[in-house]
Amino acid sequence: MGRMAKNTEIKTGSTGIRIPTGTTAERPSTPVTGQLRYNTDTSRFEFYDKGWKDVSSRGFLNITKDTFTGDGSTTSFTLSKAPNSQEGCHVYLGNVHQNAVASYTISSSTLTFVSAPNLGQGIEAYQGFDSTDR
Repeated sequence: MGRMAKNTEIKTGSTGIRIPTGTTAERPSTPVTGQLRYNTDTSRFEFYDKGWKDVSSRGFLNITKDTFTGDGSTTSFTLSKAPNSQEGCHVYLGNVHQNAVASYTISSSTLTFVSAPNLGQGIEAYQGFDSTDR
């Protein structure tokens, strides 16, 4: 087991523990997987795992659904709002879930397919799986 830093304080009882706090700009320059901190810019706890991620609070998902119809030549479609992330958006062609990157990409509010969906093929994009409302 490693040694604790001098300024680390963990107490038992009802006092709790204090974790590091700071702004987004004050994040460690060489973060370590599993590192936990409170971001004073976003007012959220965050942890490091190949990038800084929010620790989600309990709440309801706010899902948005966009529907389109393929015409055999159009590859780009405009979503009603820009998703928080590509991972938080689920896309279906003719009721078949599509893999992000392999079959489509999302940039801002533009959904772009690698190949144009077939004429008359239904397209559904659900977004909001990566956030919760309190």
